[in-house]
This record gives sequence, structure tokens and C-alpha cells, in this order.
Amino acid sequence: MSPRGFPGRARALTVLSLCLALAACSSQSGQGDRDAAPADSGQPDGLTSCPASPPTEGSPCSWSHCAYACPTGSPNALYCSCSDGAVSCDTDWCIYQRDAGVDASPYATLATPRSHHTATALPSGAVVLAGGMLSVSSAEVYDPATNTFTRVAASMESARVGHTATLLPSGAVLLVGGAAASAELYDPATGTFAATGSPQELRQLHAAALLVSGKVLVAGGFDIPPLASVELYDPEAGTFAPAAGSMGAGRNRHSATLLASGKVLIAGGRGVR
Repeated sequence: MSPRGFPGRARALTVLSLCLALAACSSQSGQGDRDAAPADSGQPDGLTSCPASPPTEGSPCSWSHCAYACPTGSPNALYCSCSDGAVSCDTDWCIYQRDAGVDASPYATLATPRSHHTATALPSGAVVLAGGMLSVSSAEVYDPATNTFTRVAASMESARVGHTATLLPSGAVLLVGGAAASAELYDPATGTFAATGSPQELRQLHAAALLVSGKVLVAGGFDIPPLASVELYDPEAGTFAPAAGSMGAGRNRHSATLLASGKVLIAGGRGVR
């Protein structure tokens, strides 16, 4: 257990999570019936069904996003959005799709609304989405072959927002932190979650990177001031241990990228000048 003390930091992270929740609610203002759209309406995230034909630019609207056939006859899609109650269609993007041959498959609907989650590409080609606002303890898998999302039947061991998800050499996904002083493993083969060793620090909005050794480096995170500490997760032992040194400055919302040399580039974030 870190000498920094979890209770006070837990309160700070609870406030941060509440702020994120308020931001998410604010972004959905006026969209209380957002998820009430019929499943076959072609409108995954709007208030009402999409118009049968492309609406007129600037006309009033009450939905969010709709897709139509390109007026050029291209097999790709023309996307229209409803911003501030007025229609805006991205015809330039339609032309770009036609010329560049970009796949413009229709929108797929998430099994559960979520934001501030993680998305991890699996060896099978599928993608697992885990946690986040609105769905803090659930996960779902996207299948690119069928363009569908399917909710994972099992729930995560802990609710997580602002966490990290790292694909391990074994094929499992390591989920760390996110307003929880814990970590867990997702097994794509069984669709289950299992607790693993706990981090040395309570972390949220931190960064993680898989090292050449197979261990996972976990760095920084939200606190006042931001965390500068670094620790390593050993998949074989299922434990976390402090790294030999700390970052030069505390950071949160930063990135961590493994370089060809085996070193990890940690860049940006809040809390640094």
C-alpha cells in the first residue's frame, strides 16, 4: 500500500469521475431519449429515426447522425449530422471515400453507451471495449467481419474510468486503475475477467506500455500534484513492483510509447510545463 494514503486520493478521484460524468451528461443535454431510437432506424445515436432521403442542408432536425448513399452513385456513404438543430452533410468526405476507396460501412451500434473507455485490438482481429462513463463495469467486443458489437456476459471485477488496457503476449488484456486501486485480466478465449495483483499506487488517467521483456510499465496518473511514480507489472508473477526511478515530472493524460531501442517515450500530459 502506498504511503500516500488511498482514502484522500480516492475522494479526489471520485470528484474527477463526477466531473467526467457531468461533462458526459452535459454533452447529452436535450438527448434524454437518445437511446430510444428503433434498432432498425439506421440512427444509432439520435432522438428520432433518420429521414428516408438525404435532408436539405441547414434544415431543422432532431436526430444526431444519419448515413445515405452518395449522390455521385458511389457505393460509399454520405454522412449527415444534426448540429445545433440544423442539418450538415459532409459531401467532401463522400467524394474522398469515392476517390480513395475508403470503406464507409454503415454505423454499428454499441451494445452499451460508453465514453472514456479503452479499446484494445485482439489477435483474432476483434476489438474489446472496456469500462468508461455510463458503462463502468461492462465490456463488449466488436467483430469487424460482421460489423457488430456484442456485450461480454461477464462483468469486470471493478468499475473503471480513465484506466489503461494493455494486450499481453499471452493474448490476455491487462486493465489497470481507473478510480480503482486494482487490476484485472480479460481472457478473450473465455470472455471472463479475473483479478490480478494490485498496483502500488491508485491511478487514473495514467499511461501504460508493454515492454520487450513482456512486463508492462505503468506511469503517472491523476493526483494533486500529478503522480511521477512508475511501476512494473510482471505477467508471470501477477504482481506490480516499483520501478527503479520516477519520471522527471508528474503527469496525467500523457502517452507512453515503446521505441525500437526498447526505451519508452513518455510525452505531454497535464501537470508538466
